[in-house]
Amino acid sequence: MGNAPSNQPTDESQIFPSSDLTPALHEPPIPPPIAPPTIQSHLLQTVENQEIPLDTLNPKEDWIEIGQGAQGKVYKASLLGTPVAIKIRLGNSITSNNSSTLFQEIKILQQLQHPKIVQYMGVATDTDGNLCIVSEYLSGGSLFNLLHSPNQQLTWRDNLLQYAIDLCQGMAYIHAQNPRVLHRDLKSANILIAGQSTVKIADIGLARTSADVMSSKGTERWCAPEILSGNSHYTEKVDVYSFGIVLWEMCTCAIPYQHDRAEGLAARIINDDYRPEFPNTMPTMLRDIYEDCVSSKPVGRPDFAYLLTKFRGNKMSNEIESRNGSYPVIHPNDCLCLMRRGNTATRYQRCLSYM
Repeated sequence: MGNAPSNQPTDESQIFPSSDLTPALHEPPIPPPIAPPTIQSHLLQTVENQEIPLDTLNPKEDWIEIGQGAQGKVYKASLLGTPVAIKIRLGNSITSNNSSTLFQEIKILQQLQHPKIVQYMGVATDTDGNLCIVSEYLSGGSLFNLLHSPNQQLTWRDNLLQYAIDLCQGMAYIHAQNPRVLHRDLKSANILIAGQSTVKIADIGLARTSADVMSSKGTERWCAPEILSGNSHYTEKVDVYSFGIVLWEMCTCAIPYQHDRAEGLAARIINDDYRPEFPNTMPTMLRDIYEDCVSSKPVGRPDFAYLLTKFRGNKMSNEIESRNGSYPVIHPNDCLCLMRRGNTATRYQRCLSYM
């Protein structure tokens, strides 16, 4: 037979040695449900060692807007006291369809290390869930602003030739990557002044589609015909074409097609080989390079390595010197910033409307 239950009172202190007889009250609280990961957070987790904690940046309300494109705005901010540029990719522009491409291109940006390319620093997400691309900040502004500044004093001998060399060096490096990287939006507004005679290439495409390029204000003025026509099978030669238009800007300080109506312009570029007219007073070598770059046939355009040898050659330097340093050909009716109507601020704003 079993033992009968004891009538002795239970010593609860033996069961609960602690003086607290209600340990359940001190169990850790049930954590709140974990929200499913967003595409942005997943993207950050997969970009190794490149996430920048948001608290290392100055408060977002102190960021200064310095630009805007088809994919979001660009701000000047501060990272641990160092000025940086932040390009925001709006959260709703990142989808499951393009996130893998965006991740691959961020990985590529990590690998691009060249003195003629704006340095990528990392990524962060802001409090609104937007992806922030952080890069070095250059205070000199863009080549577009410089070319169309009323007080600019540019010559091919003193600075423009070096700018062309810098661009060819940076673009040759970009195109030499494996897999090959395309810029797809090369224009004077995306070329930043890094010193008295130095420029750097900015805004290398992040999952940028032809639609993104076309939706950027004024960008079609620099676009190759194959992009304008909607052909998705274009090559790196689209960047060579855009460089040709930038070269024309550097020789004229004017805005491409500024006297043409936007309506129907793309069709003329595609179907009629319509291009900005190159000034005949500039060195012949520059004209020849320009015409090769803006050829309607991509295979007829040179690559940047070849262009680099042309700009570095003695023949180019000699021809520039023979043209008295080759000042850009500036006509008041062709360069909006020099138009004689309106004050300086008005003229400058008119220039910016073409960006």
